[in-house]
Amino acid sequence: MSSRLPVALASVFFPLFVGACGGDDALTDAAVDAPVDGAVDAGVTIVALPEAVVAPSLLPCPTGWQEVSDGAGQASCDPWPATGAVDCPTGEAHFPGAPGCTTVGAACPTGAFASGMPAGTVFVDRAASAGGDGTESTPFVTIAEARAVLPATGGVVALARGAYDEEVRVESGELTIVGACTAETSLTRTAGDAPRAIVSARGGQLTMRNVRIFGAEIGVASVVDATSLLTLEGVQIDDTKVSGAIALDGGRLVMRDSAVRDTALGTGTSESGRAFQVLDAAEIVLERVVIERVRDLAFYVARASTSMTDVAIRGVAPTASGDKGRALEVLGGATVTLSRVVIEDVYDVALLVGQEGTSLTAEDLLVRRVAPSIPAESGRGLEVVSGAHAAVTRAVFDECSQTAVFLSGAGATAGLTDVVVSRTRPNADGTSGRGCQLVGGAAATFDRVVFDSNYDVAVFVNEGSTLDATDLTVTRTGSEMATGQDGSGMAVQFGSTVTLTRALLSENRSHGIFVDGEGTVVSGSDITVRDTRGWEVGGVGGVGIGVQHGASLTLTRSLLERNREVGVLGHHNGTTITLTDATVRDTLNSGCFEAGACDVRSAGLAAISGAHLGAERFLVTGGAFAGVQLALGGEMDLYQGEVRGHLIGAAVGTGGFDVARISDEVAYHDNETNLDATELPVPGAGDPIMGSGS
Repeated sequence: MSSRLPVALASVFFPLFVGACGGDDALTDAAVDAPVDGAVDAGVTIVALPEAVVAPSLLPCPTGWQEVSDGAGQASCDPWPATGAVDCPTGEAHFPGAPGCTTVGAACPTGAFASGMPAGTVFVDRAASAGGDGTESTPFVTIAEARAVLPATGGVVALARGAYDEEVRVESGELTIVGACTAETSLTRTAGDAPRAIVSARGGQLTMRNVRIFGAEIGVASVVDATSLLTLEGVQIDDTKVSGAIALDGGRLVMRDSAVRDTALGTGTSESGRAFQVLDAAEIVLERVVIERVRDLAFYVARASTSMTDVAIRGVAPTASGDKGRALEVLGGATVTLSRVVIEDVYDVALLVGQEGTSLTAEDLLVRRVAPSIPAESGRGLEVVSGAHAAVTRAVFDECSQTAVFLSGAGATAGLTDVVVSRTRPNADGTSGRGCQLVGGAAATFDRVVFDSNYDVAVFVNEGSTLDATDLTVTRTGSEMATGQDGSGMAVQFGSTVTLTRALLSENRSHGIFVDGEGTVVSGSDITVRDTRGWEVGGVGGVGIGVQHGASLTLTRSLLERNREVGVLGHHNGTTITLTDATVRDTLNSGCFEAGACDVRSAGLAAISGAHLGAERFLVTGGAFAGVQLALGGEMDLYQGEVRGHLIGAAVGTGGFDVARISDEVAYHDNETNLDATELPVPGAGDPIMGSGS
């Protein structure tokens, strides 16, 4: 704000003290409202308009993914055709980017064995006669016989069609086992001490191709240390009771063109059924893998590392006792990298990242349909807690429940770039449904992020948390049917800090931006808040920006238009609002006033109950009632601006207020009355948003 003292109104500024409307200094509507090189002419000075927000860029789509567009024209990518993903038979899977079911591994050969086997291969056919010599014409009957004739350094074993009830365990050397095809060559184990894996590398290197592994407690394992390497190519793992695949104690596992499905789903009492577990310096690498219909956790990573490329995780159920049902849980300093990954139909949380030093990096990510398990406690797309970090680029979170992106605790951080968060739903009890929630001192950065059609609050920053957002779009928050929900585009409270650079908030319900609590600070530049709707039921809400209870707001280049009740509202002692280059136009009366259910009418700028609002270079025009309003000790300092086209230019209900403070190079004209000192009804403060969700 300018430090200069208020001056007498020059002849170009119609005096405040005249009750009639003045017209000889009026600008035409076109001159006032039409942008000229990013600005509006307020008749006093040029008021700069906000720069346009840059939309997320989710294109080009990965190979095979389909370009789709939402109702607002935002383009994104879908890994499935319009008919969706397909449930495939044994030996096939619907990989991301494919039009439908595709063979897992090689197609079944015309003969008994896979073609093109190298010289020295030992052949096994369980249907053969005993006493074979391991050649293709007279094969062994068991894998154990074949391994007995191989040198200690290893070799290659070819399996004919059939079901082999054997354990394959490698402790040294390099062994390769090639099945005829996944649909017709299988390994299981019905005897032995449980839990043990059907296939394991325990110090050696084992490669397996074109085989189905099913039954028993654990499908495959790579354990002991970094000398253990298990490579699976064209393999299907299913019907395991504890885990499909495990890597422990430095062991490594690589899986390509494979599928893991139906783990522990038929037992009725199982408390496990995880697809993958990676622990204690182990590593798992997945490339083109489908994980579907698993229980408890699709992936558990602790003190280890994992990378996934072209992976689909579909259908994660809870344990028999109703616990978990998560796609990915990363803890204990683990690192996970995702590229071109789709996660859908998950019971509890899609991505949980927790504990100090733990990190998740994801690009080209689609998370959708995360359903609630316990009201107000679950259904999150991304959860980052307890000092962990997540970096997400080119992602869509759609139809999550409770909160799509949730950060909790000091040290919990996330960076979102080119991300869309849409249609977050309420829990089973009708509460929550938030796009993003930061609580307990968490911190996030957003760059080109859209929140669209979320149920409750789109962006909720609470309990001393921090958000730095550039090119943020928040639109259509609040269900038509919701009652008792907030519906704000952004809510910042209880000592939190938000910095905005280019933001658009439109068609939200209660507030475009709601700022509450001592120590809460919101600052920004190039901010547009428009068409805040209010609630259909009761007709309340619709404030463009509300600041209260000692919070602070500072904006440069802001546009507030067609909001209901108030464009910018300050409430309570200690609340401060500072606006530079602000345009407030066409503020509407509240829905409840229009319905005859309340007597509070509109104001472009309002300071109530001790709040202070200052504006320099501003235009307030075309509102349904008052241009500016002060009441109950509220104060304003206005400099270089214009208030025009209202029933009342300035409604001053604060007793003893010096009106020179709102007339320093400020023009009031084309108002029915320029000054009204009557104590008019005032807009009320909002209620703080409840529930941290932590």
